[in-house]
Amino acid sequence: MVASATVNLTPVNGIANYSLAVPAQFFNATQLSVDGPTWLVRTQPVEFGNGNVSGMDFVLPNGDVDKDGEVGSNDLSLLSAGFLSSLGDPNYAVATDLDKDLEVGPADLAILSSSFGETDE
Repeated sequence: MVASATVNLTPVNGIANYSLAVPAQFFNATQLSVDGPTWLVRTQPVEFGNGNVSGMDFVLPNGDVDKDGEVGSNDLSLLSAGFLSSLGDPNYAVATDLDKDLEVGPADLAILSSSFGETDE
């Protein structure tokens, strides 16, 4: 059985915490996958004892602007098209603002560069 949920997280210093209540019908799940708007998918094996799992950490590489499962040349092209733009500019795109500071600049390029070549797991 596959289930999905949408959760809005607000990272602090790049880390976001979330607690998930697991319904009984999912206690036999074997894996948990996590992704985000511009992040790659990461999957971990999981065992639900009493419906709770603690201590699962996911590191999601950021920079998959086009959500094709890889951080590559198309993502770089999209970011480049809006480079040095800010909210309200015609070439500003929310997906290329990887650090969500309302402008596309060097920090966004650094985020994309650090994940360049990575793919979904």
